[in-house]
Amino acid sequence: MEKTTLQLFELNQRTLAQWHNKRQKGQEQAVLLQGVQPPSASAVDPEPQPQPRPLLREAPTYAHLQYVFLSPPNAVGLAKQRNHPGAAVRTIAPALAPLVIPVPHAPALPSTSSAAAAAAAPPPPPRLVQRTTSWRHKKRAEEQEEGSKRKYERKRAENMCGLCGQRKRKEFGLSRFGNTSFCSASSGKTVAQWLAEMRAGKL
Repeated sequence: MEKTTLQLFELNQRTLAQWHNKRQKGQEQAVLLQGVQPPSASAVDPEPQPQPRPLLREAPTYAHLQYVFLSPPNAVGLAKQRNHPGAAVRTIAPALAPLVIPVPHAPALPSTSSAAAAAAAPPPPPRLVQRTTSWRHKKRAEEQEEGSKRKYERKRAENMCGLCGQRKRKEFGLSRFGNTSFCSASSGKTVAQWLAEMRAGKL
């Protein structure tokens, strides 16, 4: 090593792996390019490309005239206020002027002209009331005049069955389960059987 000028690489596992991978990739490329003619001409265009356009420092000018949009004139504050009959004349203060509202210390008495106008004004229309509401008000006024509310008078002492005409009691074969009534004379079953069927169906 002292008598030669060759550069000797340090042989280790990493250097051998790099050489092996490079040689294997070259062999794979040679196998894939079998029978393929490589391009002979250069991929560069022989004609030079045009130069890029320089940046414009000023806006371009055209031969035609620029169109001017016509806007309507500013008519703020020139409109006339229409005075309706029977309405007070109001003046509009300028937009920049502050609006000052004086606070009176005592309420002002109405003038004779305003009082006469209020008396001559037509009365407001009557308020519509439903028939049921008016009927309740009428009955309440009658009860207050009599001094006591009318009590409900029952015509029959006990409830009667519309099928057999008997009183609605269990000893007469009549019963009730929930909102359903039962009559043994019209159905041919006993009260115990009917109750058992109704309870079984409910469960």
